[in-house]
Amino acid sequence: MAVTFTPITVLAAIFAYQSYQSARESIEEQAKEQLVSILEIKKQQVEQYFETIHDQVVSYADNRMIINAMRDFKHAYKNYTKELEVNDVEQLKAELLKYYREDYNVEYKRRNSGEERLLESQFQLLDIESIALQYAFIKANEFSTGQKDELINLNNNTSYGTVHAKYHPHIREFLKRFGYYDIFLVDYETGDIVYSVFKELDYTTSLIDGPYADSAIAVAFQKVVNDPQGSVYLTDFSSYVPSYDDPAAFIATPIYDDNNKIGVLIFQMPVDKVNLIMTHGRLWRKSGLGETGETYLVGSDFTMRSISRFLIETPGKYEQGLINAGVERNTVAKILAKNTSIGLQPVTTPGATLALTGERGYKVLEDYRGVPVLSAFSPVFISGLKWAILSEIDEAEAFKKVYSFRSHIIKVSLFFVGCFSLVIFLISWFIAKYIVFSVMDNTQGQP
Repeated sequence: MAVTFTPITVLAAIFAYQSYQSARESIEEQAKEQLVSILEIKKQQVEQYFETIHDQVVSYADNRMIINAMRDFKHAYKNYTKELEVNDVEQLKAELLKYYREDYNVEYKRRNSGEERLLESQFQLLDIESIALQYAFIKANEFSTGQKDELINLNNNTSYGTVHAKYHPHIREFLKRFGYYDIFLVDYETGDIVYSVFKELDYTTSLIDGPYADSAIAVAFQKVVNDPQGSVYLTDFSSYVPSYDDPAAFIATPIYDDNNKIGVLIFQMPVDKVNLIMTHGRLWRKSGLGETGETYLVGSDFTMRSISRFLIETPGKYEQGLINAGVERNTVAKILAKNTSIGLQPVTTPGATLALTGERGYKVLEDYRGVPVLSAFSPVFISGLKWAILSEIDEAEAFKKVYSFRSHIIKVSLFFVGCFSLVIFLISWFIAKYIVFSVMDNTQGQP
């Protein structure tokens, strides 16, 4: 019986294993196809979005209203302090410096897990026009931080105030309609930001020799300032001091009036639009990504360019996952304070690495949380940027049905092994009993 039982057990084990492997391979192939399909859709959407922005900034720079606004703001900017007859510059400086030290710093600390950012050296680079206009539109502005764009008219009988009241509502409406963070008009000769919708601390500063001349917005300006009409330059997302070190990207193009260059138009890019695309409008489950699937972007510095699903849905679990994965606690604190993983969350997985070298493919690997996932990856083709896109789902969720099926197969196999063994046992017992009785009958029949 033992000899019979062993082959039966082996055959049952082989059957169970082959059934499990077949189911696993089938489900993995389905998951792979779905991840690749989702990745391709999102890749196309992101690339088309940036193409739209490219066309939009060129078109807006060619708009007659923007051309007129550029001319009018340049002229009014140069004459503002003369028309206002600023006498007590030191008083304005003292009041404005108070805003830098208090209002800005309070907001900065809130967004950066308690860290301070003192801008004393940046403040010292402001000229009298910057001081006067920042005082009027930022410090003396009755609207709170983050709402300085609500101020339309200064009502101080200056040409700048009149020009601002004329153009600001229209440019602000354009910004809101298309979801930009800020829009700038820059004097191509001096690099002065003569107009900004949002009025942060970069407003009125020079992108040539001002406090933010080494920032991304200055790079965008410098890349197109000497280029022909229709030229465009896009920067990658990076921390930006005037926006409280939140991630910011800029796209710039020169403004021409006929054949005469008069300025540079710059858009500060929104992270919300990119996040909306990559998070499927936060409808991951309806998009076929279940409880743990996500699609995200990674930059050339191996940090995220879109928000993590887990930061949105389960921030506490996400935080602990990053700590367990060895992410620096200061970085984790900043991610939570800013409520974004863009430019902060490190992603050094094999999938991200391969995609950033131009390869596309699929692997089962550990993600940035240290969790095994099924991962599809590809480079993203956006002019001037080197990005990767990844579409992933936790291995445990993807193979949940397989694991359930495996348990079922094992139970069924054990049941049949047991039944078969019982049958063999009963047959063996009857045969043995028959032999014993036959021997006994023969023995009793002998003289």
